[in-house]
Amino acid sequence: MWSGHVVFFGILENIVLAVLTAWMLARIAEYLFPRTSVATWAVLLYCFEPISFHYSTLLLSESLFAALFLVFVWLIIRFLQEPSRTLVLPALALSAATYTRPVTLYFIIWLVPFFLLLPRRLALRKRLVKTAAFVAVFAISVAPWIVRNAAVADYHGFASVGEIGLYFYSAASIQAKLDGKSFAQEMGDWGFFSDERYFQAHPEQKSWSQGKVYNYMRSEGLRIVAQHWPSYLAIHARGSAVFLFDTAATRILREVKLYPQEGGLLSRVIDQGAFRGLLWLVREYPVTAVLFVLLAIQLLLYYLLALIGLRAFPLVVTCFFVWTVAYFVLVCGGPIGHGRYRMPIMPLVCLSAGATLARRTSRSKIPES
Repeated sequence: MWSGHVVFFGILENIVLAVLTAWMLARIAEYLFPRTSVATWAVLLYCFEPISFHYSTLLLSESLFAALFLVFVWLIIRFLQEPSRTLVLPALALSAATYTRPVTLYFIIWLVPFFLLLPRRLALRKRLVKTAAFVAVFAISVAPWIVRNAAVADYHGFASVGEIGLYFYSAASIQAKLDGKSFAQEMGDWGFFSDERYFQAHPEQKSWSQGKVYNYMRSEGLRIVAQHWPSYLAIHARGSAVFLFDTAATRILREVKLYPQEGGLLSRVIDQGAFRGLLWLVREYPVTAVLFVLLAIQLLLYYLLALIGLRAFPLVVTCFFVWTVAYFVLVCGGPIGHGRYRMPIMPLVCLSAGATLARRTSRSKIPES
């Protein structure tokens, strides 16, 4: 900000963070598989992974979040391999990542049963103590922001993105189908793109505090989802599939004006389904469709190699990877499912895929767990 070159230094920072992430990935591989080529393959795969590569060149928080989350993963792996270590530092790393993107706010709850069960080398009493300390440190770390929100906006939560997503995405996607409208049109009618439009629909809320408005969005969103939960489950599952298999093709071609800025594939998948959405893409944007197919093949190959490579990891590390990926798949689904939300788990995919390639190409044998 002081230099007057926000874009230049912002993107430079993201590139440095991407390099740092690759370095950490190599250190994790060296820790788990010393004196093998796993680190080389993992970093090479990561450098050619389109989501991580492309979003490191944009002014978004993905690069910082991915780097901080990988710090957390690195510390957890060391704990799982050496249970005498503390969980305080991993809790601090996770809270730092949460301040960057609040998607991991509930990850702490998701991890509690995992740490109560693993690692088995620790006695149950010690697992209970370490898990309690992990939760307590994380809670103390995020509490100041919750207190700040309560004082400034009368909002007793960490981030209002949850209420906004529940109302304008989850509930609106259901209502769009009930009203026979497109998802984007329903969002516009509800006032997502304009505060003025929102308060026209809810004039009584003009005098409300921000916190009270968000409370309304949460309760109304939950009401609509609860009334039509079978429809929403289908929408959420579709979003989880988008999270897993969306490529960076549309975003890359949007930068060079070969893809629409609004109303693209994602909105059509929500409105018309995946098959009809893909047919529209092939018909209207064939270049994008070809790139989409090529990047999809690359992504599927990464996934296949990663699944095979899981056998090389210690069992407790494999369980942690699977547990972590499952959380992101579940939380990042819904109408806002997007490939860029996959960025924090791609280093894990590259690490596991690298183990497969190292085993196939290296003379040094990598044992299965």
